[in-house]
Amino acid sequence: MKNCIIIPARNNSKRIPRKPLYKIGNDHLISITLKSILKGYDKKNVYVCTDNQKVRNLVKKHIGNNSVLVKKECLNGTERCSYAINKIKKKYDNYIIISCDMPSIDFSVIKYLEKKFSNEDKFVSGATVHTIVKNKKILNDRNVAKIILSNSNRIIYLSRSKIPGTKKFIKNNFYSHHGIVILRKKALLEYSKLKNSFLQKTEDNEWLKFIENDYIIKSYLFKKIFPEISTKKDIKKYLLNK
Repeated sequence: MKNCIIIPARNNSKRIPRKPLYKIGNDHLISITLKSILKGYDKKNVYVCTDNQKVRNLVKKHIGNNSVLVKKECLNGTERCSYAINKIKKKYDNYIIISCDMPSIDFSVIKYLEKKFSNEDKFVSGATVHTIVKNKKILNDRNVAKIILSNSNRIIYLSRSKIPGTKKFIKNNFYSHHGIVILRKKALLEYSKLKNSFLQKTEDNEWLKFIENDYIIKSYLFKKIFPEISTKKDIKKYLLNK
């Protein structure tokens, strides 16, 4: 099965304006993320899809002409990727979507996701990773997506709220999801054709559109996942942990 990585990079982010081009030290956020990915992935199979020509110009030094301009108004990164893959000439079976705001992405997470997904049958449309929520602060953070799963690791629900809704913090029983997912080509192509769903819009979580339309999306436990940069507070945390 042939995989590639596709990075959605919307320049008009709400919480951090011009997020892909945001400078951290002497480098741009998307450049730092790309450098982390390219430590272990062939640049020939790494793509960026964006709504901004300046982003395309910037990433050219990392991945050459492997960028796609999608001017269409998109609700989220998965939708942008769904439109973009028709413009990618190379043929792939699966697409790994990684947010442009993951400068600390560990290549071992990517390889783990690829390996686990390769063992799934054709009825599983995609997969992601989750990790154990360590404390109440993360559990109550609305910038962090929480996830609940079936016994077969099928995603039941995702929310920015605390789920399950118990009053107590029960150790090792809460999980958080972070921005990396692998999708079969068919599922990703279909995503932009599906009507935006009630729960997806209410929870502000793009994966719920798949769940509400009965796609099977699984998630695998990974010990440590470095979170996305969603706010300027996250940038401070990133610089402290470098």
